[in-house]
Amino acid sequence: MFSIDKAKFFVPFLYFIRTRIASPAKLFSWGIIYIIPTAYIAYHFYNETISFGIFLFSFVLQAVAIYNFYEIGYIENDTETIKNEQNPTLRLKQQDFVFYEKYKWIIYGSRVITGILVFAVLHMAKPDFAGYWQFVIAVAMLLPIYLIYNRVRNKFTLLLHFILVTIRFASYPLLYVILNETAVKQILPVLFVFPVINVMERAALKRFNIRQLSFILATSTSIDKFRMIYYCLFTAIFLAIYAGTAQFGWLTILFAYFALYRSVIVVKQNFKTS
Repeated sequence: MFSIDKAKFFVPFLYFIRTRIASPAKLFSWGIIYIIPTAYIAYHFYNETISFGIFLFSFVLQAVAIYNFYEIGYIENDTETIKNEQNPTLRLKQQDFVFYEKYKWIIYGSRVITGILVFAVLHMAKPDFAGYWQFVIAVAMLLPIYLIYNRVRNKFTLLLHFILVTIRFASYPLLYVILNETAVKQILPVLFVFPVINVMERAALKRFNIRQLSFILATSTSIDKFRMIYYCLFTAIFLAIYAGTAQFGWLTILFAYFALYRSVIVVKQNFKTS
């Protein structure tokens, strides 16, 4: 009988939700820190000659394409990479492993076909997207990068992790702009919104032995305080530098959004412990 546990190997987002999201609160948080910011970023770059309905439809297709390929990396990590680890993190049940071993090539093949179909529908939705092939190539690159990432266990993984997160978070604008010097200058600051802080948190793990960043994970609540300070700092920096220009005003709002969300979490923690 086909169940949701089997369906997660084939349906975009489902594997992520079933293996990486532990609770409804975590799912809500993912919506706050990923869906809303990436939609906001995409909206900033989209061409106003495109109808808002097409924009929303295209954003959903972009997200589906990204997570469809990103989850291939998750699946391979959770089923193949763990075979070579001494103390692996087990995210799947025994019956999941049995199902995977029996249908692994169908799983991977269906994911690739799904990705191709999503790209095709995205092209049909608006054939003249300025950066269609830029976006397609960036998302397709998730596969070889993840294959390398899942086989390397040293500090080089931090660079690969940064690239993976950058594609997951900051590839949405690629659909709407041609990458030139002006576009790069607009997109690069987006990396500080999530990919940079994310790789800093990753680098703070004990296995990387980077003592300068150990304070991030020093206590159970230190990571939330670090996030709050990070976003408040960047909000202040962008306010000071770009307060008089509309060019990066939208980005200041995005940093302030994260700063507010992270501040609320810290305040709630302090309230619980007081």
